Amino acid sequence: MDQPSRPGVGDELAGRTDHLLLEFSKMIPRETIEQVVEETSADFRDARVRTFVPILVERNAGERLKAYARAGYSGRSADVGD
Repeated sequence: MDQPSRPGVGDELAGRTDHLLLEFSKMIPRETIEQVVEETSADFRDARVRTFVPILVERNAGERLKAYARAGYSGRSADVGD
């Protein structure tokens, strides 16, 4: 049986994206941050339990963005995948 969609998950994910934008926007272009969040959320597309998806997306995307920042990511490359 499919789990019903929980209202507000998209809103919660948008709020977590805003947190990442605040944290990383001085080092990484907004478009890149949004792309990383989108790619990371795709990893959870088929999750049966959606309750924790926003926090997991924020954590995983945050780890990728921290790695970009440590590596001195400048946005020159179009490849933002793993």
